[in-house]
Amino acid sequence: METQLRRSGWLTLGAVLLASLAWAQNRGTSEDEPAIKALVESQNRVLVQGVGNLADVFAADTDWTNAWGKRLHDLEELSRFWEQLRHDQNYLAGKVTPESVKTDVRFVRPDVAVIHTYAERVGQIDSTTGKVIPTRKVHSQIVVSKEDGKWLIQSELIMDEKQHEGPSQQIAEEAAVRKLSELQFHQGHDLTCLAGAHETGDSKQGGRRCPFTGMERPPILCRKARRFCSHPVSPS
Repeated sequence: METQLRRSGWLTLGAVLLASLAWAQNRGTSEDEPAIKALVESQNRVLVQGVGNLADVFAADTDWTNAWGKRLHDLEELSRFWEQLRHDQNYLAGKVTPESVKTDVRFVRPDVAVIHTYAERVGQIDSTTGKVIPTRKVHSQIVVSKEDGKWLIQSELIMDEKQHEGPSQQIAEEAAVRKLSELQFHQGHDLTCLAGAHETGDSKQGGRRCPFTGMERPPILCRKARRFCSHPVSPS
């Protein structure tokens, strides 16, 4: 019995040592994680500021996709794209808040790692509307590999965290119409008539203002009111 327990103990210890060795091998060396984080930091200088050499950061056949779905496949395409973007004042108006930056590194093999980064970017301008974009919460997933002792970015996918949006205007209008259909008017008017009068601006009840909500001429609401409320309303 004692021999079996001793043997079991040695087997357990061996399994733990093997697992620890495998974990250590997947982690890479103690210098690798700082080197990878330094690589991610240098990416911003190379791309946005144009300082340094793309080949020192990205693999020759790198695959890069931004938050708008623009996908680039090599250093030449990446260089052309960022050369233009470095002169885009709408983009350059945005700044990353340093306190928001987070970087996590997970080793797949000693020479391959997956990185997740997060940063908040404020002040960027929408080129189509000319308005400031709400704070961008930017996530990136980066795959790096060690080539001849040097870490390089093989692939990067950037996405913006989806902002919570309230109900759309159409949903709000539908809700308003459902609420209106429950109202009882002292005058006993037909809702269809009121809606029609509203659209022509002839109603003594509301003129050009919606007789139901007091809103200024919401034609979609009136059309929906005609559909949902096409019956006379009895006086209360």
